[in-house]
Amino acid sequence: MARVDDPHAASVRLPADVRSVAAARLFVEDAVRGWGVEPPEALPLLTSEVVTNAVVHSGASWVEVRAVRAGNRARVEVADQDPTVPEVQPADPMSPGGFGMWLVDRLARAWGVTEIEDDGKFVWFELPVSMR
Repeated sequence: MARVDDPHAASVRLPADVRSVAAARLFVEDAVRGWGVEPPEALPLLTSEVVTNAVVHSGASWVEVRAVRAGNRARVEVADQDPTVPEVQPADPMSPGGFGMWLVDRLARAWGVTEIEDDGKFVWFELPVSMR
């Protein structure tokens, strides 16, 4: 995860509740704008998908969302207390859901999962950013 004293990093801990998805999305967009760069078009969608996965599937009581600028990339990290690694499911156009990690896999420049030492994980993705 990002260093706390990094001016190009911001984090927030939110309750693991579906209402936190919109808050996380706005938080990440505001953080990226604060770095003087345009938020990538896919940023709100992918943030929503990863936070939704953590809220719905992890059984966690909270999620921590971090936005980190790494050169010409915005990196979003979503931590929860469940060590289970999300899997990319084949897209089924007849299914009403299950597209979250599929979208992340298709739209992110890079993504992955990192285990947290004291049980849990964070799912991260990166997107390119452009200067305003």
